[in-house]
Amino acid sequence: MCIRDRLNTDIIQSKALIHEAIQLSKEQNFSEGLGRAYIKLGIATHLDGDMLEGVEYCNKADSIFKVLGNEKLSINAISSRGLIYMMGGYYERAIDDYLEAIEYYERTKDSVQLARASGNIGGIYVRQDDFDKAWKYYVKTNELFTALDNKIGVATSFGAMSSILFSKGDIDSAEHLLLQSLEMIQGLNRYREESIMLSNLGSIYMKQGDYPAARETYKKSISLGDSIGAPRLVIPPMLKVCLLYTSPSPRDRTRS
Repeated sequence: MCIRDRLNTDIIQSKALIHEAIQLSKEQNFSEGLGRAYIKLGIATHLDGDMLEGVEYCNKADSIFKVLGNEKLSINAISSRGLIYMMGGYYERAIDDYLEAIEYYERTKDSVQLARASGNIGGIYVRQDDFDKAWKYYVKTNELFTALDNKIGVATSFGAMSSILFSKGDIDSAEHLLLQSLEMIQGLNRYREESIMLSNLGSIYMKQGDYPAARETYKKSISLGDSIGAPRLVIPPMLKVCLLYTSPSPRDRTRS
């Protein structure tokens, strides 16, 4: 079956259902439900191509929750707005929202949400090539997930830290940490994360000049991405494999 035939995302259908939830919440005078629906609509609207309108829906949700005196849900709206800003490339605004959320999660000792928010800030700093700040937040994320015995969180944060090491040129340390990540996540049915890690491992092998190992690792990444119908995961390693098939391995050249 072709990848595109397995895609199960439908923003139009999602938005239609959310609008139904909004209408029902208004009819029942259910303010909390209305606020929650606005958050979902904000994310869906951004994914549908209108970031600013998506932000406004999150602002509406935040206003509703503040009137209700529900700080936890207000922070949820602010974090969702931060996610929209992050996806839209408005990194400083995203960091401001996540830092506000982190202050609340620290105060309320919500380690799970604190770990996630810290990881998101780490991701933003990676996008800005500020690897030292990114490392700091990923270490915090990893420590929190370790304390929670959250294997997926530990593995993905190790994976992110490996990418930082790779970007800074510490290839051997990046490989060591990434192999740890893969060992932890395999068997947990987290195929998206595993596909990304395998693609990154392929890039490490490519950097080390082991093109055969890189090709095989990229192929494993492609297979996993294809199995969950995720073309955005499949395309990058697919292009890398195409490149490798036209380039002899440095190791092969050394042997010839």
